[in-house]
Amino acid sequence: SSSSPLTDPSSSTKITTKWRYTPSNGKPILTRVRPEIDGDKTQTRLHPQTVFEVDEERADVQPGVIFLHLVDGGWLFDNKPGVGAMCCREEEGPPAGPKSPQNSVPAPTTTIEERMAQQKKQKEEEEAQRQHQQQLQQEQQKKQLQQQQQQQQQQ
Repeated sequence: SSSSPLTDPSSSTKITTKWRYTPSNGKPILTRVRPEIDGDKTQTRLHPQTVFEVDEERADVQPGVIFLHLVDGGWLFDNKPGVGAMCCREEEGPPAGPKSPQNSVPAPTTTIEERMAQQKKQKEEEEAQRQHQQQLQQEQQKKQLQQQQQQQQQQ
C-alpha cells in the first residue's frame, strides 16, 4: 500500500498511538473516508476531548498536516490550516521500558524517494480507477444504443 503503518520491527503487531480530539472551534467532527481535510465524511462523529487510537500517521499528504488513521476506521488531521489545532497526541508513551524524557512517538519520516513513490502509486491507482469508470460508462452507452436499436426495429 502507499502508506506506511506504524509497525514495531521486533514483532508483527501494529503500534497504536493515542490522540485526543481538541478542536480550537469546539465543534464535533465526522471522520473522513480518505486522508483529505475537505474529503468525503464517514458517519463516525467525534466530540471534543474524545481520546482515540491511531494505527497510521501520514505527514506526506499535505504540508504541515499529519493525517491520522483511526483504529476503528476513518481519518482525522492534527490541524486544519486557517482554523488551528484539531487533535493532539496523548502524552502516554509505550508502557515498555523505563520512561524516557521523549516518550511521545515521533511521526514517521519519509524520504523524498518514498514520498515520490507513494505519489506515483497514488496517481497510478487514480488512473486505474478513472479508466475503470470510463469502461463502465462505455458499456452503459453500448447497452443504451442496443436498446434504442431494438426499439427502432420493433417500430
